[in-house]
Formats: sequence, structure tokens, C-alpha cells
Amino acid sequence: MKITLLICDNCKRRDRAAETYSLTIGDSEPVQRDLCEECAAPIVALWDLATEAKKLARVFQEPPVQDSDASKPPAKKALAKKTTAKTTATKKTAARRSRGTKSLTIEEINALKAAGKL
Repeated sequence: MKITLLICDNCKRRDRAAETYSLTIGDSEPVQRDLCEECAAPIVALWDLATEAKKLARVFQEPPVQDSDASKPPAKKALAKKTTAKTTATKKTAARRSRGTKSLTIEEINALKAAGKL
């Protein structure tokens, strides 16, 4: 019978479960350490921080999305509504009124007066 017990290489406590971590810096040989969760926390925090920094760098390096006519869906055509003659006449009258008054220059006003239209 063979029993393998991993003990934290840092704190040497036997009451905590340890995991093997392999660290490599640049082109150097990997260094393996058995660390408990508490002793590995700073390394894991640095890893999480580096991963988050890479995500942020990717977000800021990506070009902004350009709005193009090709990416927009085609506009829907409005369906014709059934109307009566009375509502159509009312709408035309309202449209004429909403155009506003015509602005005239002094020369145009004098010409209309001379022509007898004012």
C-alpha cells in the first residue's frame, strides 16, 4: 500500500489540502510547488488580475463598431389604412392649415397691392 500526501511547501501544515502549482517565468525551467489554498491565494489573485487586465486591453484595442447601411435591417413599409371620405377630407384640411403662413418681402407685398390682390 502506498499513500501520497501533499503538504504545503510554504507553511508545511498537514491539516490543509495542497495542490501542485507549476510556475514558469519566460524561457526558464518550470518550478513546481505544492501550496495550500491560503498560501496560493496571492498567486491566484495575480493570475486573476492579469486575466482581467488582458480582457480590458482587448476591449480598448478593438476598433469601435461602425454603423453601416448594410448592417441595418430594411425599413418596413406602412400598411394602408381603410379611411372614409370624411376622415380623408378632414386630414387634407388639417394638412393645409398646418403649413403656416407664407412670408413675403416688402417688394412682394407692394406688387400684390399694385395687382389688386391684397
